[in-house]
Amino acid sequence: MEGISQDALMFIKQAAAATLTAASALATTTETPGLWHRRFGHLGYDNLFKLKNKDMVQGIAVSAQDFKLEQEQKPFCEACILAKQQRLPFPQSDSKSSGQLELVHMDVCGPLQVPSTGGARYLATFTDDYSRLAHVVPVAQKSDVPSTVRAVINMWETQSDQRVKAIRTDRGREYLNTELQGFLNSKGIIHNTTAPYTLEQNGVAERFNRTLMERVRAMLTDAKLGEDYWAEAASQPPMSRTEAHQPTVHRHRGSSFMAESRTYQGCACLEPRHIHTSPNSSGRSWIQLAKQAPLWGMSQCNDIVTILP
Repeated sequence: MEGISQDALMFIKQAAAATLTAASALATTTETPGLWHRRFGHLGYDNLFKLKNKDMVQGIAVSAQDFKLEQEQKPFCEACILAKQQRLPFPQSDSKSSGQLELVHMDVCGPLQVPSTGGARYLATFTDDYSRLAHVVPVAQKSDVPSTVRAVINMWETQSDQRVKAIRTDRGREYLNTELQGFLNSKGIIHNTTAPYTLEQNGVAERFNRTLMERVRAMLTDAKLGEDYWAEAASQPPMSRTEAHQPTVHRHRGSSFMAESRTYQGCACLEPRHIHTSPNSSGRSWIQLAKQAPLWGMSQCNDIVTILP
């Protein structure tokens, strides 16, 4: 091929151009089922068979039976396997602990878009595998999780006279750090972690997170409160998974004592005004000694209530 270079451009001579055009016209590609598989963006052979068999397209010089035969003889396309590979569904686990606190599932939910009234952005959740007792602690940042884990484990062990034997978490840095690992090693607690990007292996905690968020949204909607009250709603004692299966740590004489529990901001309270009055105090004897206010929350023992200002 000959040409002339001018102004950084190559001009091909007419004779060479004619030869190149003739060679391009003679160049043909043998049509195969694999070629049309790639031309259609790696469309499956069963769909290519339908296109040809029902005359949905024109210009394919391959019979419908050729596509079907290609699928039987070469069912795997390496590019398709590398690009479309999916994990198989995880089998449902039927294993369960035989006693309280033998295994505790932990997770951190967040960061939440709206900070709580106390400045929290995360929820640390704890679920006992045997009883499904759940405990929720709002935290401001993930660095607070190790101290929260220590506090919850010590509280559960003290109140139930049982010992935590193992915990299961993901591989987040809030759990894989020297502070928490040192605490677990000192108590002989086994730390089970999930495989990277495999939330299904900590399904108990993940499912509780979803249930928790659904219930908090419902409580805030029912109470007509702002989103910044989510921490107070999530920390209510009834947020335990199942009252009928709570272990001794939250039992009252062997059964859950719920007679004094109330709905979240579901009833009115009378707030004492704490005004010191006496019969001889002029002008103050007729001041109201209480005012009505909505219920905000209750303590775990149901003996202290919090109301909105």
